[in-house]
Amino acid sequence: MNKKARRRRNEDEAVTGLDDKVKSVVVEMLEAAKKDRHLNKKGLAAINKLKDLNNVTEQLKKLDYLTYFLENGVLSAISEWLSPLPDRSLPNVKIRQEMLRILDSFPPIDTIALKESRIGGVVNYLSNHREETKVNRELASKLIGKWSRTIFNLSTDLKSLYHEERSNRVSRTRDDSKKRRISTDENQNRVKPGDPGWIQRARVPTPSSTDYAVRPSYNVEIPLSRKSSKKVLSRYEKQLRKFKDKRNKSKQNYKSLPFSIEGRKLSI
Repeated sequence: MNKKARRRRNEDEAVTGLDDKVKSVVVEMLEAAKKDRHLNKKGLAAINKLKDLNNVTEQLKKLDYLTYFLENGVLSAISEWLSPLPDRSLPNVKIRQEMLRILDSFPPIDTIALKESRIGGVVNYLSNHREETKVNRELASKLIGKWSRTIFNLSTDLKSLYHEERSNRVSRTRDDSKKRRISTDENQNRVKPGDPGWIQRARVPTPSSTDYAVRPSYNVEIPLSRKSSKKVLSRYEKQLRKFKDKRNKSKQNYKSLPFSIEGRKLSI
């Protein structure tokens, strides 16, 4: 056997071994999700996914295995891990947090894989669930937006998207200005103020839809930190001021009354 054939055979064996390893991880995830559903139906704690979480996340974070994981249905397994249990309770927060982070680290996923795994529906459910944490809800909403752009064949690069949107706006503005110029030329033959048949009325000015193609530089210098002019009082100074105000108030309320033998100005 020559060297090329031996090398090809070794590569095939390596790929086969890697594929079997990835399949075993996916099967392990599905089995853990199945066991947790049975435990939850019996009213017991569903802890199988939580036990396997560290091992699963360690394997899913290996970027070299990502293609094999996607080919062997890891999205369906992740969907099972994120799905609510039979009593409608959510899985452990650590499971949800790690699975959402792993999904966010994946490159753009094929539309067919997204639809077959039904991962979008589960993530969308988490993004709107009131018991989900704020961080997980924001991450789930981010994933839904990214996958939606993939399904509708839209660019996921927001920077290029912003430049594209601005260029389209500039082209629309040019078209609108051209139309207004043509309409102005046509209106030159109409009746003008002072001519017979002129009717005086108010006209609403057309708003300008111009926009900057190149954003101007910001020239105003503002200090980053502005120190407050008010002095911050310590606890002792606050109590001392409070005591003085109270003492001044008591002096005003208890002024001595002028003495009178006849009993004038006495509050009876």
